Amino acid sequence: MRRQLDLTEYQPYRLAADSLPVALGRRLWAEYGDVVDVAFPSPKTADSWQLITQGYAGYIPLHPTLHLHLRPKVAVDNLLYLLAYTYGLDEWRLLDGLQPAESLPGLYTQLADLLARRTLRRVRLGLHRDYVVHERTLPYVRGRLRAEPVGRLPDTPLLTCRFEEQTAVITDNQLIAYTLGRLARSGLLHGEIQQRVKRAYRLLRDGLGIGEGERPFTQADCHRSYTRLNQDYAPLHALCYFFLSYLVPQLPQSGPAQTTPFLVNMAQLYERFVAAWLQNNLPANWSLQVQEQVTVGQAEALRFNIDLVLYDPQGQPHMVIDSKYKTPDAPSNPDFNQVLVYAQARGCRQAVLVYPQPLPRRLDVTLAGVRVRSLTFSLAGDVTENGHNFLKSLFTP
Repeated sequence: MRRQLDLTEYQPYRLAADSLPVALGRRLWAEYGDVVDVAFPSPKTADSWQLITQGYAGYIPLHPTLHLHLRPKVAVDNLLYLLAYTYGLDEWRLLDGLQPAESLPGLYTQLADLLARRTLRRVRLGLHRDYVVHERTLPYVRGRLRAEPVGRLPDTPLLTCRFEEQTAVITDNQLIAYTLGRLARSGLLHGEIQQRVKRAYRLLRDGLGIGEGERPFTQADCHRSYTRLNQDYAPLHALCYFFLSYLVPQLPQSGPAQTTPFLVNMAQLYERFVAAWLQNNLPANWSLQVQEQVTVGQAEALRFNIDLVLYDPQGQPHMVIDSKYKTPDAPSNPDFNQVLVYAQARGCRQAVLVYPQPLPRRLDVTLAGVRVRSLTFSLAGDVTENGHNFLKSLFTP
């Protein structure tokens, strides 16, 4: 029988030494040590296993008999809001009618079902097609004939031609097919939803005439351009971006485990969400630069990637902002030093550290002409209201 361990972010979870086989403990430590901190049984842990998740939420199928459910500190419905807002899903009202999920695997299942249903609808309406340029050697002229000499077969002249052909075998469709294929093979879906995902994958794949070895895609391929002809693909690609971002490629493994790990880096998601929210809600004429690169020193000896740089209506850097998905008693010295250096490198007089919960000891100091503050963009309760409160505090003198 399969056992599931429910771990919550940053909270120690202890197991008796004999309740976790050493081989599985070693595998968890070797393959997912950056996701779950693994302390082996020792006097320090009272001869128990101690597992602490490191800011990740999701699902780890460690073995057919043991799965780990990594629960976020954020309520799942608020996590859905973060994901929808960050990946632009809310713009298309795709999430209307989704039932509140009690776990991240439940949310994953609902979004997979949503992608399958939308794909089936797209197949019924007809797939988007586009013209693709081909260059082939033909026994007849098609399109434009290349001028250079061509080879000949006995009694059959072969002509190298360049021509356009309208086809559905384009990235817009292939990307969705690849994502559905990964979902169908993930092992995380069951019952009716698993069958619906498989059906959508099979119909789309057959419609494109592609085999099992279709071209692989990554989340970077999901950044597409749209026209009025393919605008309805945008939400489908947003869902693909979500799944391709968080379905972890399978590591080589022994044994029969086939389920794909599904992991959300909460610190990364929080950082992206804060950036997306600010970009959509800043006052007129203010702008935000995400992951701005700054170099200092001779021959650009030092190079920084600043989370967020806020620009005023005159186009001048006004403030650097760094999101921290953690809740210490007070900002750490390294975090303080980091944003202070960022502000000085960018010529700003203000720097802000953003946390998901109010800190017991808030920071508001001025050093070397730079005001450094700690502010809160809370993920508890009404996230939209929290965002407006954060924005107001951002511009408070």
